[in-house]
Parts: sequence; C-alpha cells; structure tokens
Amino acid sequence: MRKFLLLAVLASACVAAQAQDETTTGQKIGSQSEIVNKKIIVEPPKPKKPKKPRKFRWNVRAGYSIDQLTGVSNELSSTSGFDAGLGVVFPIGNKGFFLDTEVGAVSFRAKIKEGKGGGLGVSIHLSPTLGFKFPLAKNLAIAPYIGPYISFNVVSSHHHIYPGYNIYRKGNQESSYLSDWDYHESLQQNKEVWADNLLDAGINVGVKFFLSKKFYIDIHCRKGFVNFAEYESETSHSIYRKEEKTGIRAGQPYTYMSDLPTEYLPDDGNIEYKKLSTLKIVFGLGFQF
Repeated sequence: MRKFLLLAVLASACVAAQAQDETTTGQKIGSQSEIVNKKIIVEPPKPKKPKKPRKFRWNVRAGYSIDQLTGVSNELSSTSGFDAGLGVVFPIGNKGFFLDTEVGAVSFRAKIKEGKGGGLGVSIHLSPTLGFKFPLAKNLAIAPYIGPYISFNVVSSHHHIYPGYNIYRKGNQESSYLSDWDYHESLQQNKEVWADNLLDAGINVGVKFFLSKKFYIDIHCRKGFVNFAEYESETSHSIYRKEEKTGIRAGQPYTYMSDLPTEYLPDDGNIEYKKLSTLKIVFGLGFQF
C-alpha cells in the first residue's frame, strides 16, 4: 500500500513538471514570434540619393607682377607689384574649352626714374577669359586663354620728386650757400605721377601650365586701353645777380644791393602733361578644386 502511494505521488510530480515545461516553452515561442513580428513591421531605411557632380571648379591664384605705366618711357620705370584672384572655371563641352571668371585685387604702380620706391595703388578687377586646355602627358597640360578685364581704383597715391640745384657764387668762389652772394642760379623741376581715372579696362592674355590636375603655373600680360594715370613735369630756371641801386631814405640818398633776376624762364612754358595707360606682366601659381 505504501509503495502504491509513493508511486502515485511520483507520477503526480512528473505530470506537474511536464506541464510547467510546456507552459514555459509556449511562453518563449510566443515572445519570439512577437519579436519576429516586430522586426518585420520596421521599415527599411531609405537609400541615399547620389550627389550630382559639380559642373564647375573653384580657382585660386596669386603671383608677382612687373607694373609699368606706358606713355613716357624715358621718365618712368617699371616696379614690382602683386596680382591675386578667386574665380570659377566652367567647362564648355568635352573638347577642352573653358570659361574662367575671376574677381581679384591687383596693384598698379609706377616709379619715376630719379625717385625711390613707387606710387599709385590697388584696384579690384573682374576678368572673364576663354581658353582651351591641351593635354601633353599624364596630368600635364597647357591652357592658353584670352579675354577682357575691367578694374576699379580703390586705393591710390601720388609719386613725386623735386630734382634741382642751386648755385651761389661770389666772384669766383662757389658754394651751395653764401650769405653775401652776387650770383645765384636756380633750376627746379617737379615730376609727379598719379591715378587720374577710377576705371581701367583692357585685354588679358596668358597661359597656364598644369603640373597636375589641380596645380598650375600662370603667366599672363594685362594691357590697359584707358588713359588711367597722368604724368606732369614742371621746370623753372632762374638766374639772379645783385645789382647796385640807389634810393632815398629820410630825405637822403643811399646805395643798396638788389636781388633782381636777369634771366627767367616762366613756369607756364615748361609744364608737360602726359596721359598714361597700364601694363602688367604676372608670374603666379594657381590651384583648381
């Protein structure tokens, strides 16, 4: 009887354990199915649209320039300057033609030969050019270009000198200054150049030597067609000799020395004006990206 009761208890325990396992398994299966259902409900991410390639390239350029004002080559000499710009390059078709539009800052300078340094100033320029790129080898190319330019004067100054001399002499003795002189010769000359116009325009011709797809060496010449600046030269030449004069002072005659010019060239007949145009040769480096 005891054995029978023991067997019954064991059987009941086994049945209860099996039922509990089935319940746990059913819960796991149910939760997994819910997870699967949730994953199915989540929408997939939208694919990113590919970026359209740019139809232009940025262009950065800067360089050293030789500046000159043409019109009085025997009085003015060239001097150093600068030339820099930022632009956009648009390809035209697929044959190698391109349009380059650039805005930048450039110097316009001149130097009077007898003077030191140089004068004039800085202008902002706009230069659209049309060119063609000839491939030479891998990543090597040459690109000549030509186009007009227009520039606006934003900073300017004068460059001037006053060469001349004075000779003082008493008898045969000559000195730069004698308080008791009887002969004085004076030659004075004023030379001056300045920007006379706010606007300059002309033609821009050059060539780019590409050393890679992006890096290049630039050489170009810019010639203005506008009377942009003015040069003035004024000369006066005077010779004075002391002459003995007589006069009346307090009712009594007396003698005195008067510094009267015996030879004089008036200024009005010795002023020269010249209209000048700009000329610039630039050597620079550039980068397109």
